[in-house]
Amino acid sequence: MVLILSVYTVLTLSLFLIVNWIGRHSISRGYRSMELLPRTDEAPALNTAIRVLTPTVFIIIAATALYEIGWGFLVSKIYVVAIMYVIFRWTFNIVLDRCLLLNWPKEIILGIIIVFINWGVTLLLLKDRTSLLPDRANVMSELWVLMALYLFYAMNQIRIGEDRSIQRKHKHLVSKARKYLEKYDDLISTHTNNEKMKSLILSVMIYENFNRPRVVRVLENFVGKFGISSSFGLMQVISAHPLTDRESVDLGVKKLVTAWEREKSVYHSYSSDYCTAREVIKDYNADDDYISEVQSIAEIIEKHLYEGTQSKLSETIKVANKVSDVTVIPHETGTVIETIHSGGYTYVSVVTENGELDWLAMPEVSVSVGNEIEYPKTSPLTNFNSKTLNIVFNKVMFIPGIRIVGTG
Repeated sequence: MVLILSVYTVLTLSLFLIVNWIGRHSISRGYRSMELLPRTDEAPALNTAIRVLTPTVFIIIAATALYEIGWGFLVSKIYVVAIMYVIFRWTFNIVLDRCLLLNWPKEIILGIIIVFINWGVTLLLLKDRTSLLPDRANVMSELWVLMALYLFYAMNQIRIGEDRSIQRKHKHLVSKARKYLEKYDDLISTHTNNEKMKSLILSVMIYENFNRPRVVRVLENFVGKFGISSSFGLMQVISAHPLTDRESVDLGVKKLVTAWEREKSVYHSYSSDYCTAREVIKDYNADDDYISEVQSIAEIIEKHLYEGTQSKLSETIKVANKVSDVTVIPHETGTVIETIHSGGYTYVSVVTENGELDWLAMPEVSVSVGNEIEYPKTSPLTNFNSKTLNIVFNKVMFIPGIRIVGTG
């Protein structure tokens, strides 16, 4: 019994991995695996056929292999592998919190069909080893083969349920966004109250969670104690030690907001919000697919949660064309103790009136040690690595400019 269960379990996991592999590598042929964003199913019949017939082909091959190694006694109930596969597939998506992405009526029907076909194949064909060999007398005539191919082609042109698929996936995205907003809005609102910025932050959470669900994050935190993993939590922040989801969100939000402020402070006169957002996401993860999909998710969230908002992501920092006209709300004053010019930037070390030390970065500006300056307080970027200076700043604020209010 233990041997039977072990073999069937291995076959079930192998079948699951094979089906997923086909899904990832068969886009050009129409097969689509689980996706987060709405897509048009270019070949619905082929997609369904592969999902239904792959387990059957797999079980036939597995049965042949079992006969060859002398384990034919396992073949009589090999249809159980199909049952285990269907149950495992459903459980897998439930555990990963993808319930709203699935068309459950279709999943149940396909599951029943898969089990029924493999039960019939097992009883009628696989129990007798000789039935595995083709019998030409029973091969379908060429006419019926052509008719079957024609019907398959015709079915492949039919588009059913695309609108429902889009609605289902939008519902999933909005549901996750509301959940995260309710859970982490206190952390997000600490750094920005802008609704467009919140959409961008929430989209990163959703995409990261889809690819690194809770069960995976728990495992990452465990292996992270041994230095095996480097990114942790809901927002997959790079860290030298494991992070909770809440710690990850706090650091991730700071990084995104600070990156936006930095981009706007340098390119505010030339860059649209769309281009700036793209650079912000690129700073977070440079993968092209990551950038485009996070932006698409953000657009969906903004449309459903914040439709009609007139706020801009740049609300977090107010910039004028001239440094002398910069609006400073809130602001800080301090004395310059060090300046560094590099790569079109000026880095300034300031001692505030309260005795605190700030590092500032801005487009190149003329300022000297001893000058008393006024500057906007923004969220600092932590552990910023300046490649041109070969210096890692513990904390640095990227700002649009300064106002010199006194000379030393």
